[in-house]
Amino acid sequence: MRSWPPPTYPVVAPAADVATRPLWSVKIPTHNRSEYLGVALESVLRQAPGPDEMEIEVVDNSSTDSAAEAIVRTRGAGRVSFYRQPHRVSMSANWTTCIERARGHWVHILHDDDVVVDGFYTAYTRCIKKHPEVVAVFCRGISVDRAGEWMTLMPSPPDRTGSGVLREALGPLITKNFICAPAMVVARDVYEKVGGFSDLFRQCPDWEMWMRVAAIGPLGYLHRPYLLYRVHTGSGTASFGRKAWEFDELVHAVELGIGRLPPEQRRDVRRAALRNCAHQSNTARALLQAEGDHRSALDHAVWAFRLHPSSRNVLRIVKSALLAMLVRAERRC
Repeated sequence: MRSWPPPTYPVVAPAADVATRPLWSVKIPTHNRSEYLGVALESVLRQAPGPDEMEIEVVDNSSTDSAAEAIVRTRGAGRVSFYRQPHRVSMSANWTTCIERARGHWVHILHDDDVVVDGFYTAYTRCIKKHPEVVAVFCRGISVDRAGEWMTLMPSPPDRTGSGVLREALGPLITKNFICAPAMVVARDVYEKVGGFSDLFRQCPDWEMWMRVAAIGPLGYLHRPYLLYRVHTGSGTASFGRKAWEFDELVHAVELGIGRLPPEQRRDVRRAALRNCAHQSNTARALLQAEGDHRSALDHAVWAFRLHPSSRNVLRIVKSALLAMLVRAERRC
């Protein structure tokens, strides 16, 4: 495992002192991926209240074409603003720009290829007003393919069978990330306390952020799915896990989260979290093995053992090593 530097978090200054701030800021970050942007925009516009209650903006990460701006101009119909980064920044930095530019009391960062289901903002507003103590609200999501066909209903938080408030969410969230990023809305003043997204994380900046948020206070949860989360070859979800080193980042995020827990909880949460990381590594190993990439599968088997030493994981290492040796021998013949 690599040696990680201490994390640094961008400072989020308080919102500008304006006479009236909207309840909502909906920010849609994008970069060279305009294929679904119009659909995402339309899903927001169908249910958006007036500009006094919701601002909507596309934040373009210096795309190499003008497609996103054209979509905002034609489909936004003057209701959606457009901001273009002067130069390319990291994904995390672009998400932080979304927060910094938000005037609303609540910030929703919606991915440019995802869709909010009708009723999203009404349900979230109702939860916020009913539970003023929550610092963030999220719902379940439904994963969809390129064509928008439903695939799977994403899991609920542990032991939850209905909507409500998660008052001790940090431990379970460290163990396993059950929050779909574009389903999460966060109070802007909470971002002002915890800072922006960290550039230290390339694979899980959202999960690391949600752990910081959960350490501040309770989370509101909507059991009904109000988000369609698109999984395709261009999405980060589809590509994650093909490189074993990516799990090193997950482990570092886990350790940072554990550092925010009371000392008496840390041992059990760490054990459960590392076991879950090992399970993810083994899932990736099985997929790579089915594809015939036995060398990469072996890397994942080794990672799984390091995270959760067990006789079963030893056998997986042996199996992956033998398959890798067999393929190498066949190539020599």
